[in-house]
Amino acid sequence: MGEIIETVDAEDAVRHHLWNTLPYSVKVCVPPSPTEWPPQSVYIERTGGGMTSLVVDEAQLTFESRAPTPAQAMQLALDVRAAIGTLQRMHMLGNIPIYGGTEVAAPYHDPDPDNAKLPRVTQTHTLRMRIKKRED
Repeated sequence: MGEIIETVDAEDAVRHHLWNTLPYSVKVCVPPSPTEWPPQSVYIERTGGGMTSLVVDEAQLTFESRAPTPAQAMQLALDVRAAIGTLQRMHMLGNIPIYGGTEVAAPYHDPDPDNAKLPRVTQTHTLRMRIKKRED
């Protein structure tokens, strides 16, 4: 039997990066979405992408930043944007090689119809990540 290769859990890898990178206490979560949103949080969901070669997965990730005020939500989103840009320039996410990425949608105010009291800013990026060989 041939080698088994597997894609990286992009949501979880980026969640760990943001948890360690953002300069203040933020709840970073991945699906399933919480029923109650923390007052300052970033929700990460893989919304597309796929393998572009035998060794590269291009993950499309959408980030929803929530905070008590629209200005705070935008600042949190800009901090997330900067952290993703750093990943693209460093070419590494932990021990995962990153071969670049694209900003698909810049941060924009995106009111949540289910929680209108907590401002939300949404953005989408792609990250091209090296696929790894399964270690059994």
